[in-house]
Amino acid sequence: MPFMDNRMEKPGGLPAARALRALGADIALARKRRRMRQVDLAAKMGVSVKTLKRIEQGDSGVAVGHVAMALFGLGAVSKLESLMAPEFDHLGLLIDANHLPKRIRLSHKEKEASDPDSAKPMPL
Repeated sequence: MPFMDNRMEKPGGLPAARALRALGADIALARKRRRMRQVDLAAKMGVSVKTLKRIEQGDSGVAVGHVAMALFGLGAVSKLESLMAPEFDHLGLLIDANHLPKRIRLSHKEKEASDPDSAKPMPL
């Protein structure tokens, strides 16, 4: 049974705990597909087998750096790099789209600067 600490009991903790368990299971599956033993991946990561087991169980107390090293050891660290990339942040994009102004107005100074008819002739 995966380790659960008090942080997962807070609001939003249950979905986070599920996500960590799913990530851990995915890391374990990726390791097995690569025919790697836990001891080999742990050595590649520079951590103990116990730490790797905690990652694979979805333990919320494992340092994120260790999870990053597991992804690196599996050749999948680019997934972490793009995790919250702005172009993949669909909720953020939706929020931005809903808060765009209906029209754009220029200030008086900006209007004068962009209006070619208002340009004053240069003295000679």
